[in-house]
Amino acid sequence: MKTCVVTLVPLEPYFFGSDKTFSFNKSDRTRNNYYIRSLESPSPTTILGMVRHELLKQAGHYSPSFQYTESQLADNARLIGKESFSLAQSDMQSFGVIQSISAVHLMHDGSIYWPIPGDHNKSDDSYAPIKLTNDNSVTFSSAACLVPDDVNAVDHKKYSDKALLCVDNNSTSLVSAPFRRSVKIGIGKNTYANGRASVDIERKEMFFKKEYCTLREGWKFIFMLTLNDDAIELQDSIVTMGQGKSAFAFCVNEISPQVYEEQTTALATTLTDIVRSNLPDGYEWYYVHSDTLADQRVFSEAVYTAAYTMPINQLVTDYRASDYRHRLSKNYRGRRNVVCAGGCFYTTSSNHSFAQYLSNANAQHIGFNAYITTRED
Repeated sequence: MKTCVVTLVPLEPYFFGSDKTFSFNKSDRTRNNYYIRSLESPSPTTILGMVRHELLKQAGHYSPSFQYTESQLADNARLIGKESFSLAQSDMQSFGVIQSISAVHLMHDGSIYWPIPGDHNKSDDSYAPIKLTNDNSVTFSSAACLVPDDVNAVDHKKYSDKALLCVDNNSTSLVSAPFRRSVKIGIGKNTYANGRASVDIERKEMFFKKEYCTLREGWKFIFMLTLNDDAIELQDSIVTMGQGKSAFAFCVNEISPQVYEEQTTALATTLTDIVRSNLPDGYEWYYVHSDTLADQRVFSEAVYTAAYTMPINQLVTDYRASDYRHRLSKNYRGRRNVVCAGGCFYTTSSNHSFAQYLSNANAQHIGFNAYITTRED
């Protein structure tokens, strides 16, 4: 077993797509999309695809044409697995030598940052959960709900002005999100209906805008990669990810796995200690620090929730397709909602099943469903 820490530095603006895509020429103009925004961080499936591609490339197995013999396909399957990640599958899939991939976080000046928990009291300069108390007048599943003492302390925005935190001497330090954005405009795009160019669309409707992201100087994405083959020595490289295949510097073991684990353990310990000092008796706290494929009962059984969701589609690669445009397709039947990183859930201590709703072995081994909790049993 070999574990390494990988950092990724964007070398140009990038675009990580979401479920929202361009659309036009619809009878209902309110459903037309001319402006789409990049996600800020790569999804676990994007990281998995990049790692699989890099393993093939560094082993000399990658063919840009995607044309492989049966023997080569068998060799590739042993190295990276033979199927795409399935959003609907909970049993462990095999991805060849890839044993596990951690959640993707951010790093700056050697410190690892996690998304700030959604229950943060926005008036505090370091992480402090909002004060919650029992409200016996409001019950849910026969349990008293928790309500904020001060509704003005709740940050109703999806992204807080102080969006990331790290541990500093057993307390937390908050920083603003390190993302820069820029807009690119697509000019003069032809539109088609039934295979023929449409001429009845005003030119102004053919201008689409894409908002790209990049990181401020000194910031990097970071994750831990575990391989089950000690003979593989990944090298520093340039990799591409996202729509438009933006370039990223791929660096191995810029910090040691031990330092990575020490920092992530310190983050988990510090956050749970802070929450325990503020947690009402008889309740537990769960915080997801990566996007999470959760059972919908996390919402129906939580007595207080500070989380939001995002739809994602199943992407499937057909390695036998001769046309590159048909190699990657969306499987809409595999569409799922993920709980976005930073979500928090409060439950009663008597709810011993809640952790199961956040657990998914197949998702966890590629970086989804990373969470911590105050529950100790």
